[in-house]
Amino acid sequence: MSTLRFKVRFPYRVRAVQPRKREPVTFVLQGEVDIDIRSFSADQVELAVDLVHLKEGKEINRYVRYAVGDKLYGPHLGVQYGVAAPGGRLQRLEKGGDWREFLSSGWSAEVTRSLIEENRVGTSPLPAGGSALDTLPANVTKVVDDEEASTRELVMKVLGESFIFVDGVLHRERRAPQIEIYHQMRNGSYPTIADDPDRADILFSPLRAQEAFKFLEEGAPGIRTKIFTPFQGTLEIRKWDRELVGPLGEREHNAARMLNVMLHRFGPYIGQMPAERIEQLAQMSRLRDRARDGDIEAGSDALPLLEGFRNVGLAIPRLSGEAMAELIRTVELAIEAINRSPLTPQRIEPGVDEDGLGDAMALIMAP
Repeated sequence: MSTLRFKVRFPYRVRAVQPRKREPVTFVLQGEVDIDIRSFSADQVELAVDLVHLKEGKEINRYVRYAVGDKLYGPHLGVQYGVAAPGGRLQRLEKGGDWREFLSSGWSAEVTRSLIEENRVGTSPLPAGGSALDTLPANVTKVVDDEEASTRELVMKVLGESFIFVDGVLHRERRAPQIEIYHQMRNGSYPTIADDPDRADILFSPLRAQEAFKFLEEGAPGIRTKIFTPFQGTLEIRKWDRELVGPLGEREHNAARMLNVMLHRFGPYIGQMPAERIEQLAQMSRLRDRARDGDIEAGSDALPLLEGFRNVGLAIPRLSGEAMAELIRTVELAIEAINRSPLTPQRIEPGVDEDGLGDAMALIMAP
């Protein structure tokens, strides 16, 4: 292993006072920091996952994860990022290109922001850096808040720890790929491969592909709508190291995802609900947060609440039959998604055995 140093520019916010302005003005400035990123050859890292999507014997896509320490890294999808090029066009880097050469002249503030947004899964905490200033305007009389130090620390941490190079290709920390069942209530469902599971809909381990397709075909009561099948061909599992990959947390993800879908679907009708139902939605919100935080009991705890919605009814007056049916189908889909997800093993932290013979580590699967 070696390290490669890059000069990284990053955008940060400064709030400052200007004459004749009632409130402080927010400016976006551009900072710079040196980042060291670890670089490996393929034979220096452990291959944890190698999935290949084949169609008529030809490779359509390949999904790879390397293990370094206790983290998995997959190729960074660089096609959506670029830097300004002569003529105002974007110079795009295709997946698999050599990022070392691409970034050798320094990372633009926008590339830095995009990489951090990609890694955090959601809106970047960094402001847009396309029009970042090098210095504050001359008429600034007082700086109220300067985020340079905190932003610099974030950039160093995320880029230094969450990214590596493998044979010249930029990789970022990523979960193992999974099978996603993407569901549209009115248009149907279809399977695909979720290379970024955190952003995905309902998930199944590739080791449970048959269960995923069974769920797709059977759905939940009343949800047998048209099935789109863009995932044509076969999924070949060439390598899946259970020890390196670890538990996938399907149940927690599916519970969090479906509870969040339900909260969004029920939201417009809160004004028509009795207090009891609103309190149950508050419980649903707390259970969703627990599942997001990886609580392995959250999915099981949510089932009685969901079954109550299904069995007792929604108690929403003046709701059309079509809208009511759609809400009920959402409840049923949530129940099916959780019921078909395996319980996540509970990890017992190292401790001393009762006989005093040393540390013990165990994985216990709940019944």
